[in-house]
Formats: sequence, structure tokens, C-alpha cells
Amino acid sequence: MQLKILDQVFTFKNETAALEEIFAKINQFLEDSGLVLSHLRVDDTEVYTDFYNYLKERIDEINLIEVEVRTVAAILQDALLTAEEYLGQALPEIETLAAEFYQGPSGESWERFQQLLDGVDWLNQLVTVIDQNPTKPEEWQDYLAVVERLMNELQNLEEALENQDYVVIGDLLNYEIIPCFQEFRAIIKKTNTDEGKKNDLH
Repeated sequence: MQLKILDQVFTFKNETAALEEIFAKINQFLEDSGLVLSHLRVDDTEVYTDFYNYLKERIDEINLIEVEVRTVAAILQDALLTAEEYLGQALPEIETLAAEFYQGPSGESWERFQQLLDGVDWLNQLVTVIDQNPTKPEEWQDYLAVVERLMNELQNLEEALENQDYVVIGDLLNYEIIPCFQEFRAIIKKTNTDEGKKNDLH
């Protein structure tokens, strides 16, 4: 079977023992190039997880393993596009949720509230991961500032929850969380527009 990494092709025997050598070769390439593994294409089937077991189970019949790689910048841009999409969908949901808390939350309101908390946690994790990477958007300080505000408001929400003060929760959603989400989305849009302009120049 053959392993193809960009324009390099390596040949291995179709046996499980070869897998360690294959992954060592892939990891060495990633380390040397600074690129990131996106997925493997195994005989025209795209595989995104559990690579080792997928290959092991089909070791006798594999002809070609193609390694699909991406730049950190491209992965970052995809993550920000996903975040922008999430924020756009979440904004009307938060408005509805705020109205429900003013009236007295239902069981469904609490479910959606938990989804909102999960979403904020995901945004915070995304920013944390990007912060540890040398490749960052130009507006990075703006990202850090809006996430810090968001996390502060999350603490205020927790206090209001402990006090079972649903009107305060509604106010925080309306006047603090929504503006944070709007600002976050605007910053991402600016980043994506800037990246688009850069790509047009290349």
C-alpha cells in the first residue's frame, strides 16, 4: 500500500506492523512542515477519527492512504466562521429566552438556558485555544476583551440563578449577553473580511 503526503509517496507492506511506521512518518511530516492533519483519504473514503483502527480493520485491502493537511490559519478561519454562524443563530434565541424569564421560565426555557451556557463555554474554549497559538487574528485584543466581559456576565448570571431572580436574569440576557454576542459577531465578521481581502491579494 502507498502513503501519499502532498507530493511525497511512500510504500509499505499491507500488515498491521506497518501502521506505527506510517503514523511516525505522518507525525514527522507535520512537525517539520508546521501543517495540521485534517483527515485521511483511504482509497477515496474520507476518515476523520480513529485512524489507527480504521486502517487496522482494512489492512489487507488498502491501496492508497492520502494525508490531507491544512494550515493553522485555514483551520482558525473555519472555526471563526462556525462561531459567527452560531452567534447569528443564538441572538434571536437569547431574546426569546429573556422574554420567557421575565414571564417565569418553563422547563424548555431551562433547557435552552443550559444550551446558552454550553455555547458560551465553547466560545471561551475556542478563544483559549487560539490564544495558545502563534497565529492570531489582528483584532485579537478585541476578542480577549469581549470574552472577558462575557465570562464576567456569566458570573452575574450564576448569582442571579442562586437568588432565583428571574427578572435580573432576563435583564442580563437582554442588556449584557446580547450586546456581547453582537460585538463578538462583529469582530469575527471583521476578521473574516480582512482574511478574505488577504486571500484575494494572493
